[in-house]
Amino acid sequence: MVAWYAVTVLGLTGKVRFFCQDETRIGLKTISGRKITARGVKPKAKVQWQFQATWLYGIVEPATGRKLFL
Repeated sequence: MVAWYAVTVLGLTGKVRFFCQDETRIGLKTISGRKITARGVKPKAKVQWQFQATWLYGIVEPATGRKLFL
């Protein structure tokens, strides 16, 4: 169906290749929300969350099994 659309509607000629793509974020979210106070005193302070991450991208051509990850 997709090949028919690519050739008929879009007017592409030649070999049509299909790929599947996905991405994910890998990271660490540090939690440092505790404050030391006297007994019975509720702590009032702003907490800034630190976040460090990197992205992983992957693409695969199901027909041949060729793949690329970045």
